[in-house]
Amino acid sequence: MRRKPLFPPPQSAAGKRLRHKGRQGYSLLTINGRICLRRIRWHDATTGSCTQLDQIVDEAEQAISHGVCEMACRLNRGATSFRMTAENLARAANLHVSHETLRVLIETAGRSVLKAQQQGTLTPSWQAKDCSTPAQQTRVY
Repeated sequence: MRRKPLFPPPQSAAGKRLRHKGRQGYSLLTINGRICLRRIRWHDATTGSCTQLDQIVDEAEQAISHGVCEMACRLNRGATSFRMTAENLARAANLHVSHETLRVLIETAGRSVLKAQQQGTLTPSWQAKDCSTPAQQTRVY
């Protein structure tokens, strides 16, 4: 006897049920290693395909998490090349990423920080008044 599905299929904006297109693998590189999931792809002729699991697991819907990006950027500071950064990342955290992927990731992160700095949205999380001694002398030089 066929089991009844737990949830009905999602609906498009027009209220039409989306068509089940089968299960597909999904891989996300996190700071704790690679996560491999299988998700259902839904399709509508007007809106195209969508996968609801991607939105739940990773809001940015990226294949590499923010933690891996931060670790790669920190390791890149002491490296002479992206190839060396990839080797250091593999050795330090057992995360295997190609040097070209790391180059794109690190340069994108650098551009976003530079843009935030130029727009003035990148500010410290402390004020000068937070750095005073009991005698009310500041320690900001």
